[in-house]
Amino acid sequence: MKVREVIVYKHYFEDLLSGFQKKTQKTPAGEIERAVKLMNEYYEEKPSSR
Repeated sequence: MKVREVIVYKHYFEDLLSGFQKKTQKTPAGEIERAVKLMNEYYEEKPSSR
């Protein structure tokens, strides 16, 4: 089973946002939208200590 991860790099740190089973070469638009939503929620709730 192959898995694709969505990772955000900010200020030399990595944050894993989501992962899903890879079925095709192209990342589905829904997974990209989900990752962007999770990223926005994560950085809104996270203290800005980084």
